[in-house]
Amino acid sequence: MKKRFISLLTALAILLGVLAGCGKNETVTGSDDTGFAFGQDSVASSEAETQDVIPTINGQKTFSMPFNNSYGWDPYNCMGMENRAVMQLIYEGLFTLNHEFDAEPVLCKSYTLSDDGRTYTFEIQEATFSNGKALTAEDVQYSLGKAAESGIYVSRFRDVGYYEVTGLHTLVVHMNSPNDRLPELLDCPIIPSQSSTSSPVGTGPFVHVSSTALKKNDDWWQGADKISFSTVNLFSSLSAEDTRDNFEIDNVHFVYNNPLSTSSAADFHCDFELYASKDTVMQYIGFNMQYGIFQDQEVRQAALLAIDRVGIAEKVYHNYADAAALPVAPSSSMYDEELAKQVEYNPDAALQGLLDSSSFYLPEDHPVRTGQASAGGSVTTTTGEGIPDEEEGEENDGEENDGYDEYDDPESEPEDEKDEIEYNRILMLVASGNLNRVSAAKMAAEQLAAVGFTVELAVVEEDEFFYRLNNTDYDLFYSDVALTPDFELRSLLLSTGDLNYGHIGYDETLESLLYASRENSGNRYDLYEYIIKTAYICPVLFQNNAVFTTRGVLSGLDPSPGNLFYHIENIEVN
Repeated sequence: MKKRFISLLTALAILLGVLAGCGKNETVTGSDDTGFAFGQDSVASSEAETQDVIPTINGQKTFSMPFNNSYGWDPYNCMGMENRAVMQLIYEGLFTLNHEFDAEPVLCKSYTLSDDGRTYTFEIQEATFSNGKALTAEDVQYSLGKAAESGIYVSRFRDVGYYEVTGLHTLVVHMNSPNDRLPELLDCPIIPSQSSTSSPVGTGPFVHVSSTALKKNDDWWQGADKISFSTVNLFSSLSAEDTRDNFEIDNVHFVYNNPLSTSSAADFHCDFELYASKDTVMQYIGFNMQYGIFQDQEVRQAALLAIDRVGIAEKVYHNYADAAALPVAPSSSMYDEELAKQVEYNPDAALQGLLDSSSFYLPEDHPVRTGQASAGGSVTTTTGEGIPDEEEGEENDGEENDGYDEYDDPESEPEDEKDEIEYNRILMLVASGNLNRVSAAKMAAEQLAAVGFTVELAVVEEDEFFYRLNNTDYDLFYSDVALTPDFELRSLLLSTGDLNYGHIGYDETLESLLYASRENSGNRYDLYEYIIKTAYICPVLFQNNAVFTTRGVLSGLDPSPGNLFYHIENIEVN
């Protein structure tokens, strides 16, 4: 039996987002000439409340956060990021994540893991909920069950078999398969057993007292005297525009959001401080493994070298993304910088690798080979034609559509009417729903064109995007995926994975490495090295969320993944 004792740390309230950010804190200054998109889709409501910000209450300093009452207080199903930011002051989890995506204990006092990696025994802290009820193992069991039923957290519990309460403060979790990073998945909120999610009751440092305020929990089990501010005002906000307007006139001082989301309906231009909150959403390039040129491993390996991840992250996403050559956030303790260097941007090596492949051809006098090609290469952008109905889909003269035969053979002669020969023609798909993602895909297409591909970038509606992926009507695609905080990859890479849109076939070595990396995360190096070797996918970047604060109002803010108020004892209201 491997015993793991955990000392009480000061990691606090959990962020209730699906994929809360992590990583080293990055503060950026905004000014009047810099605009950032942020906000949520508007939610219909009868009438906005009119409020005046209360800068102090009983002489105590405070600040204001937006809250949309239409999204409610359910910690397991609320999709509003602004609301979840507020709720993380109320709720705590068994663990929270530090800047390296490693679990730190909160409501877990200690735990043991059996030698076979299938049985966790958690000892629960002697904490108290804000309603006075003592925390027990039954509360934890109930809360984890609620989380497993929610759309936000369900994917974290796919390997959990069942729970067993063996004592007042002891919970045993029986796993269907080993995962030594289960604690990283248990930052979901803990609530009293059988309680309602419409009335927020947690063990955190703040208590919900009215529709307009949170107050410090004077009986907080970790010590209320550690917190320097006593009240957080809640400003009723019905939309992104509402939040923007009130942020600009100092009615709101703290805004958490995905600044580049297409649901962000508002821009603001004012003086602010910006903190990056690392996320687990990975953007990547997938390849058609059944048909076409990217069946060739050498071609895929070369493509990995052709992508300028740093350039895409900086030019398209600015401070809101981190370039990543491995399928794990660069700030994670599992990210290996030396391994990542093996596939860093190197267009000369990419071109040589392509020329060494029998699947790729460029004549010796081709501008790409002679160094005379323009940086952008040959890219044509098209829009989708929609999903064919059943009758249209059957009108193919009985010939099977393999998704690739509509393109020219790389070495075939051009049609007479063409002015230029198009070598190595490929079709790249990207869903149209996010303008930044489309821009990133276009940059990647240009980088592939610069090493000799003729790229058609098809920008299509989401339904058509997945239709064409499922029917292998593409050569490569640019997409994103929300990974769990342990950076689980089975759904993406296994032949049976429900996110395996590249149609990766059965690979015994890959499957073995995937499961070995779960039994011992120290084996992640071997897994990532194999993914680089096989080039099944091409990671590009990990997105960041952001915290905007009114300049000078807060100091000591240091967001970690899932915890905007990480080390809350260091935060001062000025």
